[in-house]
Amino acid sequence: MADSRTVIYVAVTSDAAASGAVALEAAGDGLDVEPATPDDVDYAAGMADCIVFAETPTTADGAALLDVIDDADDTPVVLFTEDSFEPAVARATDGIAGYVRRDASDATTHLADEIAWVCSGSSAPEADRSTASAPRHRRAAEHLASDYASLAKTLADRTGERDRLDDARTHLHDRLERTADQRDRFRAAFDATPEPACAYAVESTGSAIVTAVNDTFRATFGIGSGAAVDRPVTDVFDAAGIDVDGDRFRSALDPRRSDRDVVASGRNAGGPGVDREPPGDRGGGASIDGSVPDGVVAPGRRREVMLSGRYETDEGIRTYDVTVVPSGSDTDDSGPAVGLVVCADVTERRRAERELASRTHRLETIGDVLDDVRDPLSVARGYLEVAEETGDPEHFAEIDAAHEELREAVDHLGRLVGRDAVVVSREAVDLHDLARRAWADVETTDASLDLGPGARLEADSDQLRDAFERLFAAATARTGTDESGGQSVDVDHEPNPDDAIVVSVGATDDGFYVASSAADGNPFAGQVGARDGTDPRRDAERVAAAHGWRVGVAESREGTAIAFRGVDVERES
Repeated sequence: MADSRTVIYVAVTSDAAASGAVALEAAGDGLDVEPATPDDVDYAAGMADCIVFAETPTTADGAALLDVIDDADDTPVVLFTEDSFEPAVARATDGIAGYVRRDASDATTHLADEIAWVCSGSSAPEADRSTASAPRHRRAAEHLASDYASLAKTLADRTGERDRLDDARTHLHDRLERTADQRDRFRAAFDATPEPACAYAVESTGSAIVTAVNDTFRATFGIGSGAAVDRPVTDVFDAAGIDVDGDRFRSALDPRRSDRDVVASGRNAGGPGVDREPPGDRGGGASIDGSVPDGVVAPGRRREVMLSGRYETDEGIRTYDVTVVPSGSDTDDSGPAVGLVVCADVTERRRAERELASRTHRLETIGDVLDDVRDPLSVARGYLEVAEETGDPEHFAEIDAAHEELREAVDHLGRLVGRDAVVVSREAVDLHDLARRAWADVETTDASLDLGPGARLEADSDQLRDAFERLFAAATARTGTDESGGQSVDVDHEPNPDDAIVVSVGATDDGFYVASSAADGNPFAGQVGARDGTDPRRDAERVAAAHGWRVGVAESREGTAIAFRGVDVERES
């Protein structure tokens, strides 16, 4: 068996090199043939005994012949070509050790014989062949060492990259688990919130979209997740019947809007019943940051914004503090803005506050009455001492007058104290409807009722209607001047169409009014200002105090008006 020889079969394409290597290895005895392309020769030449270049030099594919010869160095090159490249030209080319025509019969067998002859070195001694092959073996070893180092570095890089990817995957997995845990805890806390709440996210268009509502929201407002989720927050509140100022609400939901500065304090700046509550003044003991200077949400920071809302039920109107709680900063563009809207029912608290204000006002008034008692008491005591000395009847008359003042003061004090026993049963009241019903129960002669701006409010309809009837009776009574200079009721007065009295009822920003066009004095003042001898203004003050309101009177040439102030009204548009 002949010595084994390593041959590199070079072709332009890998497929051609592979098929040629297989054919040559089958034709030659003891040949170990490896396929290669011209780019691989530099690396493979050091390990080969012979290189076969299987392309025709005169073609485009054979243009790499000289590069192959340079890379082969001392390794012999056999040209396996078509007959278009003459043998004489091939032998005249430096670096070509053998020539075989590829189109001849048994060309592969002839190629194997040519390789054997070239590699034998024309019967060169074994020692000479070993000496000649030593440089090739050295270069092969250098190539192997270089390739080993390169492969080792590539392996290390890929191993390090794999380890980094594994670490990153583990980190992301841990973060995902933590995020899922936080989401579950938030969901549990959100569902357990005792106040109606909805979560939202702001889309790129600036619209705040509901992402969830809690059980309390569904139970209170009668709108479930299916009807709320994926809808704008403002639409959901409208559908639920919660009346909140729309512009302020939208600005509070997304502080990144160009009009994000939200007026968070002041009264009725954007509509009825929209107020900013003081910090920490929330129902249910909850607190709010509320550190908004000058009533404005500062740019660059997101703050809780509280608005007033109303919700009408079968039992009446409920008042809510609607708190918008955005998250993060309005300069943070890392993701969509999200937040919560929490609705706290403060109806009972507001009522208690009004009742407390009413009681405080009565206590202050009692103090004033006590001051009024001291003066006539001192007068009576002084005249009593003089009367005991002189017996003059005039002194007794002064004492009697002082006692009359004392009696009036004591009666007033009794009325003030009696107000604490007044029970106010509030319900939703329409101002116009109440005025019409009270007007129908009063003898108004030739007077007419003029209804101004309408409104809805919460009040004891029976007490308020009774106060209206007394005010209407006083406003439509024809009065004159009695002998003492006071007002008296003229029951025999013949009506004159030219001076017919007009009684007006209407709403204001903070309450409502009853006005009379009667120009002959104040029809609401004094006990003789009404047909039944009562004082309509005192009655109005009593009803107002029981509700926590205030009463004021204004007079002009056009008539007199009595105004109820401090009333939480919902004006009709």
